[in-house]
Amino acid sequence: MDYKGWIQQNYLRCFEENLFSIGIIDQGSDPAYQTIEKEEPNGFLRLLLKDECLVGAEGLNVERVQPGVFLSLIRKRIPVSNHRHVLLSQPKKIAYWLMQQWCHRQAV
Repeated sequence: MDYKGWIQQNYLRCFEENLFSIGIIDQGSDPAYQTIEKEEPNGFLRLLLKDECLVGAEGLNVERVQPGVFLSLIRKRIPVSNHRHVLLSQPKKIAYWLMQQWCHRQAV
């Protein structure tokens, strides 16, 4: 297996705050990237896409999210752009579903 590089990943829990960041979280002014985000009462979820794939995710106090699945979506370059808004509204459920769909396609 070839080494494909390292993907930045951070998770911090301090008092009652939960913060995570995975992959690219600052694209500057590059128009090739698309940022979508959702504000929550005490936090936010921000997803960064490029070429139909998730390349970064960042969240603060987001319920119903599993950062490790975002890492898998990034690492495997699974296309998410057709499902980006529902991924933002139901991150855990849709991220698992996307992984399942990708694994099923690979097995066929």
